[in-house]
Amino acid sequence: MAELFNIDISGIINNALSPLLFDLTITSIVDSAVVPSDPTEAPTRTETTHTGKGVITDFSDFHRLKTTIRDGDRQLLVIIDSLDPIVVIEPGFQATIEGVTYTIVGPVSTDPADATSIFQVRP
Repeated sequence: MAELFNIDISGIINNALSPLLFDLTITSIVDSAVVPSDPTEAPTRTETTHTGKGVITDFSDFHRLKTTIRDGDRQLLVIIDSLDPIVVIEPGFQATIEGVTYTIVGPVSTDPADATSIFQVRP
């Protein structure tokens, strides 16, 4: 991943925190494009599994009340370097952690070293 100040901060974060966090599975879901010669043909869906480490938490009341976050939405912190293979996580992907599957609603934040990202998820 990217280096900040010529230091692999994301690698350091991955090595230090991954053993302490929960197993995580991200499932990327990509539908094929419509075939112009046969627009009635249904697109095919490809799902790819990415394993990694993360933690799921609740949004604070302050954060939830000041934004459009729905009741029941949670935040998922992902150690980016722990993902195998690494993937750019997008809305619509699935995340399974602690036995519960969530849908990625959108990103919340990423740190400057691209070591961690927080996503809004919905059960």
